[in-house]
Amino acid sequence: MTIEKGLEILVMGGRPLEHDALLERLKAEGANVFEAADYAATLQFSQNRKLDLIVLIEPFQRVLPLREIIRTLRAKNTTTKLLVFSNNELPERVRAILIAGADGYVYKGEDVETILRAIDVVAKGDVWISRNLINALTSAPIPHSTDNLQGIDLTERERQVLNLIADGLSNAEIGTSLHLAQQTVRNYSSRIYEKLGVHTHAEAIVWAIENGLSQH
Repeated sequence: MTIEKGLEILVMGGRPLEHDALLERLKAEGANVFEAADYAATLQFSQNRKLDLIVLIEPFQRVLPLREIIRTLRAKNTTTKLLVFSNNELPERVRAILIAGADGYVYKGEDVETILRAIDVVAKGDVWISRNLINALTSAPIPHSTDNLQGIDLTERERQVLNLIADGLSNAEIGTSLHLAQQTVRNYSSRIYEKLGVHTHAEAIVWAIENGLSQH
């Protein structure tokens, strides 16, 4: 796996061995990689430099819950993508992080090639959620009652796209499945987000899963 060269990536947290190994691999792939010791340093650095991606690797020292950290970083870095690495598979925790504004959630047990692919996909503006986390979300009890798609005026194509979003597919994978250009998928997705009242692909995944659309 080769990530796009020249990506500006800030990495915070993680145990030394996994942290150092990831940094070395990213640098070898041609990314411009920076480190932040903690949340305060991450926030300050991200305000002073335009970044493609911030990777938050648990564990790290924090003064706020991770969802609050994600909300703050998202509010202050509207174009920078946010990717969380964690061993925590609790559906309610994954759901909260994605709704807070994370663009991806990677299970730390993934192999290095999968991790690099996740970084590349999210940095380019798509979403990545590890398959075991999608499965955990779909198997968890729905946190609130729902009328599914009643009252939401979706076209047949938009419903097809939303069903694939619910299965955790990226825009590229949806395009391949439906034989559509990625930009066309993005256009459909934007209209779907507006109709659902969500703002990101990750939020749309959570909405769709909670409304029983996932096939997994």
